[in-house]
Amino acid sequence: MSTQMPIARFTARVLTGSMLVAGLAACNQDTLLKAPTPDVVRPQDISGASALPTAYASAIGDFQLGYAGGYGNNLDNNEGIVQISGLLSDELINTETFNTRIEVDRRATNTINATTLQTFQDLQRSRASADLIASRFHQFLPADARGAEVQALAAYAYVLLAENYCNGVPI
Repeated sequence: MSTQMPIARFTARVLTGSMLVAGLAACNQDTLLKAPTPDVVRPQDISGASALPTAYASAIGDFQLGYAGGYGNNLDNNEGIVQISGLLSDELINTETFNTRIEVDRRATNTINATTLQTFQDLQRSRASADLIASRFHQFLPADARGAEVQALAAYAYVLLAENYCNGVPI
């Protein structure tokens, strides 16, 4: 009985070792660390005409977020340029206790106001993505009306930046 246990352990170790060696020998070391990423968009996936419908939807979504803000799931609960400019010009009145909005309503905005920074960044992102996507439409589908619409969104973002931030806006 005592001689069978060491033989069983030895056999188990040999089988385990041979399976490990066979597994390593069967692996291609070039692809061993490469994992498939179906949820990641690579640059080559969005560089052609086939990506333009998705890019078009993205430009509209970015503009909506910069213009009207986003409320709800994963939209940062941020204000759009319409709300911030309405607070600044007294078209809207602040009736809450959110400090950064109170600063805008009082015209005493701190330089580190997170609300105005988020609004500016969203509007700039809208402008930049619309410019990029309009150039892609011009490159791949110049006769498509969606390209003109995206270019109009970019132009309107420029107008909003000029109206609300005066001169010196980095583009």
